[in-house]
Amino acid sequence: MTEPKITGLAHICIRTRDLKKSLEFYINLLGFEKTYETRLPDFDYVLVKKGSMIIELLAPENKEKVIAGIDGTIDHFALEVTDIDAFVGRLKNKGFEIKDSVFTINNIENGIKGLFIRGPSGENIELFQHL
Repeated sequence: MTEPKITGLAHICIRTRDLKKSLEFYINLLGFEKTYETRLPDFDYVLVKKGSMIIELLAPENKEKVIAGIDGTIDHFALEVTDIDAFVGRLKNKGFEIKDSVFTINNIENGIKGLFIRGPSGENIELFQHL
């Protein structure tokens, strides 16, 4: 069995109070292309892409739900991995405490699996695998 590995940055997630302004900025000013849009239970969710760069825009239904002090900033970054289940097993074997479970979303691209962990300084990191 091949050792699971990180293959690159999958995306960066930005919380926004004004999705329309964010889309105008990234699409019209910076030349990104909107590649996906959906409604999640509490958020509007849009992916924009330029080259290999993907930005995930989250716009909460309740604007007060944008956590004080982080609106307009990076919510998390995602690292693409080759085998998320094996990668999680590797982290556990090295003593890293995993508090959440791996999730699967089938209606984004061809499906994804992910898991959020906290880095040593409290940073939100998503481990992300295309299915």
